[in-house]
Amino acid sequence: MFSESVQMFEANFPEYSKLLIVINAPWFFPMFYKCIKPFVVEKTAGKIHIYGKNRKEWMEFLGSIFPVHVIPKVYGGSNGIEIPLLQQ
Repeated sequence: MFSESVQMFEANFPEYSKLLIVINAPWFFPMFYKCIKPFVVEKTAGKIHIYGKNRKEWMEFLGSIFPVHVIPKVYGGSNGIEIPLLQQ
């Protein structure tokens, strides 16, 4: 059922997103993704980047993809846009 859903999504929306970045993922999320990754086409899986609580790691990645003036300050950039954060 799940693999059929993934295949249907990829067949109908092959270029739906260019990049998916998950930051501050809970500890179980990388394990969950590792389980579903075999059902995801390699091209799509290459677009997905998952980062945990290691702020330095995901800030370096964001900085390598986007110019610093585009990234909000809360995520290590210089853009003053207000982004509400979810309280943990």
